[in-house]
Parts: sequence; C-alpha cells; structure tokens
Amino acid sequence: MRFPLLLVCLTLACATSAPRPPAPAVDANGFSDATKSAAAGIRPEALAGHIRFLADDLLAGRDPGTPGYDVAARYVASELQALGFQPAGESGTYFQKVPFVRGTPVSGSLEFTGGTGAPVRLVPMENVFVTTDVDQGVTDVSAEAVFAGYAIAVPEYGYDDFAQVDVRDKIIVAFAGAPHSDRPDFFPSLAAAVHGQSERVARGLMRRGAKGLVWVWPPAREALTPFKRLASNYGFDAMRLQDSPPLLPTATIDTASFEALLKQAGRPETVAQLLEASAQGKPRGFSLGLRARIRRESKIRRITSENVVALLPGDPASPTGKEMVIYGAHLDHMGIGKPVNGDSIYNGASDDAAGVASILETARAFTRVGQPLRRGILVLFVTAEERGLLGSEWFARHPTVPLQDVVADIDVDGAYPISPLKDVVALGTEESSLGANVARAAAALGLQVSPDREPEEAYFVRSDNFNFVKKGIPAAQTFNGVAGLDAQQVAAWKDFWRKRYHQPQDNFEPDRDWAPFAELTRFNFLLGVSIAQEPSRPTWNAGSWFRRFPEPKPAGEPG
Repeated sequence: MRFPLLLVCLTLACATSAPRPPAPAVDANGFSDATKSAAAGIRPEALAGHIRFLADDLLAGRDPGTPGYDVAARYVASELQALGFQPAGESGTYFQKVPFVRGTPVSGSLEFTGGTGAPVRLVPMENVFVTTDVDQGVTDVSAEAVFAGYAIAVPEYGYDDFAQVDVRDKIIVAFAGAPHSDRPDFFPSLAAAVHGQSERVARGLMRRGAKGLVWVWPPAREALTPFKRLASNYGFDAMRLQDSPPLLPTATIDTASFEALLKQAGRPETVAQLLEASAQGKPRGFSLGLRARIRRESKIRRITSENVVALLPGDPASPTGKEMVIYGAHLDHMGIGKPVNGDSIYNGASDDAAGVASILETARAFTRVGQPLRRGILVLFVTAEERGLLGSEWFARHPTVPLQDVVADIDVDGAYPISPLKDVVALGTEESSLGANVARAAAALGLQVSPDREPEEAYFVRSDNFNFVKKGIPAAQTFNGVAGLDAQQVAAWKDFWRKRYHQPQDNFEPDRDWAPFAELTRFNFLLGVSIAQEPSRPTWNAGSWFRRFPEPKPAGEPG
C-alpha cells in the first residue's frame, strides 16, 4: 500500500521529534529518588555472601595462576552477567589474559667482605631477605658497595644522591623510601611516596649502570611495618609482567645491620646522621670500602592469570555516553604460605574479598537506577595486586576499552569497617575535583569526610588506582574512617589490622555486623553516580602534584 507523501513526512517528523522523558528531579546533593532507593537497597547479607565464598578455604587464597583464583574470576564474571553488565574484556568475554613470569624462591644470600671491623652476620628472614629472581633462575653478582642515600635525584628539590658517588658497576646500599617534609618545596608526602617507590628507584639505578641494590629498612618504616613482617611477605612466589624489562637484583637489611655494616667499613657516620643529612637536603654518599655479593636461585615458569572487566554503558543520547567511571578492586590474595597458628591459607577476607563484594553490590545498585547515566560504569577486578599492582598495570598499558574515555577511578581495597560507620576517607581526592563529589555522596548519607588517617603509609600510591593516576586519570581510594568511635572501638580496629593484615587469620566472620560495610558501599555507589552525572569530566586541581602525569616513558621500557 502506498501512503501519501505528506502523511509519510508527518509520521517521520513525529517519530524524530518525540520528546525524551524528562530528567528525574534531584535533591540538593544531585541524587534522584531512584538513585537513593538503589543505594538503600544495598544489603549487608549480600555483601557477606560474596565474602563468604571468595574467602573460603576452597579457593586456597586466590593465588594468581591457580584454580582457586580462576574459580573466583568465574564467580565474579557470572555475577556480572546475571546483572546485565556487558563483557568488556578480550574477544567479547569478561576476561583479559595477563601473562606473567613467576619465580619460586629456592635460596638467597647477601654478604659483605672487607673493612676493618667485625663482619656483619646476616641471617635470612631475621635481618636480611633477598628478592626472588624472576629473570634468570640464578643470580650471582659481586661488586664494590657504595652508599647513596635514598638513591634518587630530584632537581626540582635540589636533591641529588649521586653527586658524590658513581654507581656504575656497583652494588648500591640505600635507604628505602625518600626524604619527607611538610614543605611543598621539599618532598611533600605524595612526592616522597612516588619518588621513593622501590621499583622506580631500582629502574633509575639500572639506567645508571648499577649491578645490584641493598635496601636499608629505616626506623620510620620499621615503626609502621616491622622488618620481620616485611620479610615474611617475601616467602611467597614473586612475579613480573612478561613484557616488563629485567629487575635489578636486590636484598633488604634492617637498620641494626646497617649500623654494624658502617662499623665493619670503619666509617664514623651513624644511621641517624645519614638520615638527617638527607632530610636537610645535603645527602652523604661514599664508598663503603667493602665488597658485596648477592646470590639467589629460583624456579621460574610462565603463567597466565586474568582480569575481569564488565561495562554498564552510559546513555547513548548523552554527549558523554562513551565515557566511563571505573570501579576497581583486586581479586587475588597471597595463596598458601607459612603457617601461622596452624593455618597456612591466606584467605584475604578484608584484603580484598571485601572490596570485590562491595563493587559487585555497587554494580547491582547501578542496574536499579532506572535509566542510563550520562557516563558508563566499568568494573575492573584485577589479578596480582599483591605481587606489585601488576594486573592493573597490565590493564593500564593494554586497556580493553579506550583509556581516553575513562574519567575517574574509584579503588576499593582493604576498606572493612568493624564498627558503626560515621565517616569516610577518600584518598587522593583533595588533589582533584573529585573532592566535591566525595562531599556530596557523604552528605547524602550523613557521613563526615575525614583526612588520611595514616599519611605516612602513602596508601594512595600503593594501590591499583595509582596505575591510572600515572595515565593522568583522577582517582579516589575509599576507606572507612574512625571519627566518632570511642577508645575501645579504635583499639579494636587497630588490633584487627595488626592481627589480620596479610595473615591466615583474615578469614570470613559469620557473626560480624555487616551493616557498616553496606553503608560504606552505599557511599561508593553515590560517589560513582555523582561523577557519572557531572556535565564535565573530573580534573586535577591547579596546584596538584599529580598534574605532572603522565610522565614521559624512559627509553627501552614498556608503555
């Protein structure tokens, strides 16, 4: 049947000019009734159910490259599929394969010879540990030992640990970390954390021709993480990304051993004097007059693990519909290790089965909003965070979605309130416009926003979010705070982390009150909604130290 041309034109005009449904009304914080209803629907028992499964002994600590981790990855992918999130991994799947080189330690030793004093006795895992070889299987390097402060040079702060020493073909002895001050012009907290990153320092020494590196664990770090606890983490297998360049052979000794080493070398300096010289911007560097030798052996193999990636698309009619907000958590933990009180499975309930559970229920809340947001929501569960943020590094270097369309990253790692939630901490957001989004999400729930409770720990540059920051993407790492808690509750919180962090005792607790964790998850959800609905994408603040990212890639290193 033929229709008159005028009727056809009128029909098409009506079809193309049909008004879109009006945008829902929002409250003073920018949230619609549907959004607040979706937040209220986040259930404590749903969070507990995910953690119960992911932290079960059946998964054997979710070690990358093992069946336990693979089960966890498929559990998460199945949940996302059931929620209607689209696969955003490789080849139309929810998975991104990440190739690794993995080394199982066999032996390792460090020795210093020469000098005029008594030789230092270094006992593995007591006052020294040697990092596992993931490059050759056997390493045996020997060279003159030189002390070089923190082994960094930062011209903008007038600081140079190499002014007095040549590190080429030497084994370097250096303090772990970097100088730190409250001044903006000399290693403020974030700058100190970034410049003092161990891999960053080691890569810099490799470019200068060093043969090996011996870290000294300084008193400030000992106060935060005792040396023996640090050493215990190195009893696990080590990993690197398959396309990463080789790593510098390294070992770590405690402060007392370095004091003894200075005496063996016949040096007059003390550790306190050397730390103070660096803190004053006048670092000391010198040959120790000793010869150092690092020997290590490991069993090397290649393995593959997977990131899990899924997308809830933004409104296709929105000019920002192709942009995305990332929610990230790490799916792995330590696996099976040295028994503690008869338990050898490091289940990782708080670190980070809890973060995975939080994002799964956040994803569920997004499906209940009722209509697409201005931006999409990408959820990313990464592997091998515990081995050096490797899964997120791989994703940032080999993204399965256009990275230029990612406007912000929300990282949920180790957030695990065990008392009523009265405040939240969102690390990094004081550096960007995300601070305003944090304030709105917290206000909607009647929560206080608190500053970083442990700035000396530099958590913001120690979690997966930093791999996105290095690409220029503003990020938030969200935690529960301790504001408003009584002394007993604060003590319980500290005791929890002292006894559970990276220990087999980080198990699922069936009798825990999960309501505070549900409230924190509601905050994370509203934070993402606020970012997704903003007309403009987040930006770094004018004075933010992170505006320098992305940095130029050093020659010969992967992007």
